[in-house]
Amino acid sequence: MDKNVKQALHYALEELLEKEFKHFKYVLHDMEYKGKGKISRGQLEKADTLDVVDLMWTFYGEDDALNICIQVLEKINMKNISAKLKVAAQSDFGLDQVPETSAYDERLAYRDYIKDKFQTMKDQNSLPGEYVHLNQRYSKLMIIDYHRPEKEREHEIMASGGTHIKLMRKRASSAITVETLFKPDKHGLRPQIIVLQGVAGIGKTMTARKIMLDWASGELYEDMFDYVFYIHCREVNLFTEESSIAEMILKQWANKNTIKEILKDPKKLLFIIDGFDELRFSLDQLEDCPCTDPWKKKPVGILLSSLFQKNILPRSYLLITTRPTALQKLRHCLECSRYAEILGFSEKDKREYFHKFFQDKHEAEKALGLVKQNETLFTMCFVPIVCWIVCTVMKQQMERDKDFTQMTNTLTAVYVLYLYSLLKSESHSKQLKGNNLKCLCTMAIDGIWKQVILFGEEEIRKRGLDQYDSLPLFLSENIFKRDIDCECFYSFIHLSFQEFFAALSYVLEEEQVQNSEKHIQELRMLLESYITSRQDLALTVQFLFGLLNEEKRMKDLYQKFGWKISPEIKQFVLKWVKNHQSTKITHSWSNQLLFRCFYEIQDKNFIKHAFDNVSEMELFWGIHSKMEERHLAYCLEHLCTLEDLSLNNVKFVPEVFYPDMQEEKEEEVFNNSALQLNGDLHPDPLPGEQICKALKCLKNNLRRLRLIYCGLSTDHWWDLLSILCTSPTFSELELRCNEQGDSGVQKLADVLKHPDCKIKRLKLYLCELTYACCGNLSSALSTDQSLSELDLENNAIEDLGIKILSAGLRHPKCRLEKLGLDRCEITSSGCGDLSSVLSTNQSLKELYLGNNKLEDSGIRLLCDGLKNPHCKIQLIKLNGCKITNSSCGDLSSVLCTNQILKELDLGDNELEDSGISLLCEGLKNPHCKIQRIELYNCCLSRGCCEDLSSVLTRSQTLTELDVSNNTLGDSGVFILCEGLKHPSCKLLKMRLQFCKLRAACCGTLSGVLPINQTLMELDLSGNHLGDSGINVLCDGLKHLHCKLQRLKLSHCYFTEACCGDLAKVLSKNQRLKDLDLSENELRDTGMKLLCDGIQHPDCKVETLKLVNCYLTSAICKDFFTALSMNQSLTKLAINLWEPPNSAWGNKLIYDALKSTGRKRRTLLLNEASINWDDDNVDEGFHREGEIEEPANPCDSIFCGLCSHGEHLAEKVKPEVVWDPQRNHQAYKLCLPGAGFFCCCDTNIRFEVRAAVTIRYQHGSWYNYWNEWKKERLVIAGPLFNIQATPVEAVSAVHFPHFLCLAGKQENSFQVQIAHFAERKMILEKPDGVEPFHVVLKNLRFSPCGVVFKQSFFKRKIKVHAAVLLYQVHGVLPLKFHLYLLPNDCSLIKAIHIHELNCLSRRVQKPTKTTNPLTIGSCFLVKRSDDVKVSPKELKFKYLDAEEEQQYFEVCAQCRQAELELTLVEKKKDKLVWKVCVRSDELTHTMQDQ
Repeated sequence: MDKNVKQALHYALEELLEKEFKHFKYVLHDMEYKGKGKISRGQLEKADTLDVVDLMWTFYGEDDALNICIQVLEKINMKNISAKLKVAAQSDFGLDQVPETSAYDERLAYRDYIKDKFQTMKDQNSLPGEYVHLNQRYSKLMIIDYHRPEKEREHEIMASGGTHIKLMRKRASSAITVETLFKPDKHGLRPQIIVLQGVAGIGKTMTARKIMLDWASGELYEDMFDYVFYIHCREVNLFTEESSIAEMILKQWANKNTIKEILKDPKKLLFIIDGFDELRFSLDQLEDCPCTDPWKKKPVGILLSSLFQKNILPRSYLLITTRPTALQKLRHCLECSRYAEILGFSEKDKREYFHKFFQDKHEAEKALGLVKQNETLFTMCFVPIVCWIVCTVMKQQMERDKDFTQMTNTLTAVYVLYLYSLLKSESHSKQLKGNNLKCLCTMAIDGIWKQVILFGEEEIRKRGLDQYDSLPLFLSENIFKRDIDCECFYSFIHLSFQEFFAALSYVLEEEQVQNSEKHIQELRMLLESYITSRQDLALTVQFLFGLLNEEKRMKDLYQKFGWKISPEIKQFVLKWVKNHQSTKITHSWSNQLLFRCFYEIQDKNFIKHAFDNVSEMELFWGIHSKMEERHLAYCLEHLCTLEDLSLNNVKFVPEVFYPDMQEEKEEEVFNNSALQLNGDLHPDPLPGEQICKALKCLKNNLRRLRLIYCGLSTDHWWDLLSILCTSPTFSELELRCNEQGDSGVQKLADVLKHPDCKIKRLKLYLCELTYACCGNLSSALSTDQSLSELDLENNAIEDLGIKILSAGLRHPKCRLEKLGLDRCEITSSGCGDLSSVLSTNQSLKELYLGNNKLEDSGIRLLCDGLKNPHCKIQLIKLNGCKITNSSCGDLSSVLCTNQILKELDLGDNELEDSGISLLCEGLKNPHCKIQRIELYNCCLSRGCCEDLSSVLTRSQTLTELDVSNNTLGDSGVFILCEGLKHPSCKLLKMRLQFCKLRAACCGTLSGVLPINQTLMELDLSGNHLGDSGINVLCDGLKHLHCKLQRLKLSHCYFTEACCGDLAKVLSKNQRLKDLDLSENELRDTGMKLLCDGIQHPDCKVETLKLVNCYLTSAICKDFFTALSMNQSLTKLAINLWEPPNSAWGNKLIYDALKSTGRKRRTLLLNEASINWDDDNVDEGFHREGEIEEPANPCDSIFCGLCSHGEHLAEKVKPEVVWDPQRNHQAYKLCLPGAGFFCCCDTNIRFEVRAAVTIRYQHGSWYNYWNEWKKERLVIAGPLFNIQATPVEAVSAVHFPHFLCLAGKQENSFQVQIAHFAERKMILEKPDGVEPFHVVLKNLRFSPCGVVFKQSFFKRKIKVHAAVLLYQVHGVLPLKFHLYLLPNDCSLIKAIHIHELNCLSRRVQKPTKTTNPLTIGSCFLVKRSDDVKVSPKELKFKYLDAEEEQQYFEVCAQCRQAELELTLVEKKKDKLVWKVCVRSDELTHTMQDQ
């Protein structure tokens, strides 16, 4: 028999699946039978079925092994197998002592009943017979068991996009699970009552049902509870008669025989009370008559109250779910052991939900990808009911075989559906009608205006929202500690819902909103405030537009809720949009929102009327998602009058969407690639496809299309071009800096050859073309009768390409007039073919060959063609072509022969004085017709000036001469002036930039001005003229006979001392129209003198440039007065030395320029260009004043101790990209060619020889701590990691540093560049040390930056410093963070990102300290008594960007008209920084930046 029993046990265990067998071993380990202890887990872990049988046989003995096996099988719900063993024990083996199973079987039967009841569920829109399995739909929800402080709760409500993801991740790190709800606390006490709260639709009921199912399946609380009963309060409300707890249980499990057994052990019972907030019974009056007998009949309210208060079944357990708004009521009924809150889905849970809903990986990923493109919608998907709505809508669109990627349900539509899902029951819908709706909307908009998101109980009572029956579903209760008490606050479940109801308050009809005229005024104020100063109103405005859709939203709101939308509102909004729209749409954040709003309203007629006067659009913002592309495409589709479209740097392929979700990126890439192979789905639209489809609608009107840096590479664009290029109106196409490649040009050439193609101008600058495309282009040139301009600049055409292209250029049908071949890698070998073109082609007038290595041999071949009598060339550019003086004889011969050539550019070639001497022989020839010659940077000196002067006296055609960047010196200018004074001189324009001129030459130049009656333009920028030189020059400018109209004196090293004379020039010279005084230290005192000249009635200056002139906001009032009186100024470029004051100072300048009443004005404020016609100006101005940007490190490096003689560099704005390898933000510059460039964001500068793409990012010095500390080095600037393609194009890098060298040469010897490669450091002596930069010519492409020897600081060398001020949002009293740090762009950027993530905003105040500061010095903040500062002092030091930066926390106890803050050095009590913050400057956004 023993053998048979063992065999039966073995057969029983063999029936178990692998997972079930593991469960069996797990439960067996926990079994204690007759005091025999437990089998160790180590013995069971690797045991197979035979081993387990032997272990039970050995451990429990042959009599009990069978019994213990049966009990374990029953515990793991394998009752069929256990039943077989029981039969075998009683019949086959003759065993009578098998386990008593009657009560246990009853429990198993109840579990089966619950499992059947809860394993399926119905969706809200289910048809009869439709259901889904709960486990196939349920996704884990995030639960926490602690109360969040007020600030955290505010951040949670306001956060969206990446910030919301971060917050949810942070919460997930401390989340609990359903399994641990009843886990003992840190004191060992197990909670008997759990209150699980959550806002409407967050998944409370789903969680309760999942608990029931998991318990019944033996996966949850199996050992803890024998019975779990589910009571839904909505069903309890239907009880009209008295009942008992026993009867309530019987309704759950109708077996009277076991009720006594169930109630015998209350500690094994769990009651789940779902939806306490829906309970209609009042529980307040029940304390006097509690029920203690579970069999006694009482009203249901008394029964529940007795259960809550533990009067009945005191040892039983309770799990109560409720909305937060019912917490107050619940607290009166019970003493809760543990509160927990459902927060909703994390981003991982959202993905799981989508996959479970669609049950198809490809469909789920496609739908999820689309939702992610809408930041607000993706954020709101943390609410499960929103997730369900979105998935349901998408699923239905897919089933209707619609392209669900073109999701017609806008954000507003989803929010309306969410409202409807919560208000389906009649009782709920009553809550949002009449006065309740009005009060809710009013509270929402008042909060938006005041930037309040938490509303106190007094506020709720005051608005009549405190009654339970009228308390809206959309409010969440929050309890915060206040001193020794607690206070209750209410909020909308998310800020976006508050914004939705705020928008609703503006559109409801008069029966809900009184005083129509007042309502229109309030609406106007909303729209005006948004475009001027309140970007935080963006989503409210977007919802406003979404609610105005007559066909869908208005109809839905009326049918579902009985809400009427006033049609007058829509007409007013349309009129307002038209009034604020000019004929040209330009880049601005308000226009970007406008596209979103137009997409939201989904009303084609509205958009057509709004855009009916628009003929031109120029955009240059990045498109970060397909949703943003859809917004733009939707608007373009309805811009019927558009003629000119320019998309500049509008990237359609974002490198990363949501940088905070990097761990999902690889998986998404895989999924997206898989989707393309799935034939059952509409393929994901390729980049630019939606724009392409939209532009097809414009083919009858569009004349010009410019697509610059747009990442174009798909076939869809060529399909578009095939349509546009056959349009009778389309004449100009520019595809600059894209990746068309040769294959793209092949298709484009086919279009050009089409007989209906009317394209006249085609520009393919930097499009990755090679000689392989030239055959197609050549064929097009010999066919196309319209093409007159072709630009192939910056493509690797090479000599072979020129040879092929020449065949088309020589064709008699070729009508090309202008050909651009700059930087096309052409050498002397290609010049023979070009020469033959010049001799043959009768239409070509302009040829651009700059920056090609033609050399002297190539120039000789070109000259043969230029001398041919059939040559029609009027302009040829040969700048940077490696020409020397050897070619000048041939060029001179051309000048003597060719009487058609008008313009010649020979700049950036080493011609030297001897070459110019030969060239001048041709220029002096009477047959020479040259009007303009450029000789900049040609290695010229004083020696060539006599020849040039002779040309000026003899040439009757030369009107423009450029000899900039040559060392002519004062003596050379003396000689040139002799030619300028000659009566035969016809020169109109002369450029002498950076010619090493000083004050000595100014007297001679001044003498020329009254004598020369033709000279209209003179450029002396970049020469050290000084105050004395300018004063002398002014004598000539003031002369009655001076004819000069345009004068450039940028970077001429003069100060306020000469401004009095310049003012007199403005008041006396009525011919001067354009004056550039930029990059000179005029300061406020000098500007005040200039204002006297500007406001003089005889001042006729139309263009005035005052960039980087050390002006502050203090001068703005004087400037305002001067501009108001000036009637001629039409273009002004100015920036303030204290750019943080631009919001006030620039406003004065703007108002003054606007008030003069001139029709066309251009204003450049802090490098932001603003154009306006008539009244269409407000939006442009406020863009610069209000954009939230980090402080620019350049703002604070104007130091009185340091020279400002650094070389001028062209400022360029980098593209900000994401480096997935380093998980870090990076910068990208695509530089078009040779030059000197400065990055606006980081202040790093690059000298480049040719076109190059440079990527760079900040590194962390602390990653190399041991290396630089060991060498006793001190960090002196940001660490950069730079990559360049091609490498050889970068000739030098100017690294920024923050040390104040004070002009002392001995300080420069300690400066070095540190390189880090393979964790080792290499120190290198720089090629130059400038006041704010260190120059390195042989760059190592590894992390590198500026350092100083430790001994350098012992001499207390000063450091350029920056001060940053941020206001903490939503905190009263007012709280600020005040940072003091070295002027390092990486630190400034890190602080800005950190503060924005905390929803703080930078207060626009000066970053510059009055003087450089000493590392190690202590500083403190002086303030009034009612302002608190912590800590009392800070030590000024360098902290790495990855560390938390130190700051003063400043708290203003009461709201003041002005808050004055002063930063002083403690030891010397010396002021280093002082600002005054006005209350009107404290405007902040409430949403995530």
